[in-house]
Amino acid sequence: MEDTEPAQDNSILIPMIVLGFVVLVSSIGGWTFLFESAVFGLLFLPFYAVYLISWAWKRFKDGSLTWFDAIFHIVSFIVLLGFCVLVLTLVGMGSPA
Repeated sequence: MEDTEPAQDNSILIPMIVLGFVVLVSSIGGWTFLFESAVFGLLFLPFYAVYLISWAWKRFKDGSLTWFDAIFHIVSFIVLLGFCVLVLTLVGMGSPA
């Protein structure tokens, strides 16, 4: 028996992974690890933005875009950007003494 209905993709899976990455990295100690994670996140950010825009455009055309999904995606992008900027700023400041 074949399934004729396509599988529904989980619209918040990738943003949950991104938010989990930020929480996990923030809870693990070490400035070097935080710096490397922030650089990785900053390099990943353009690809994530393209993914979010293409996903939203596809859902908008289908008429299945919900406010919750859109806001959750925007918040996940802002959290990742804020994490990267904050960590890179703190690491770059150094010691004033």
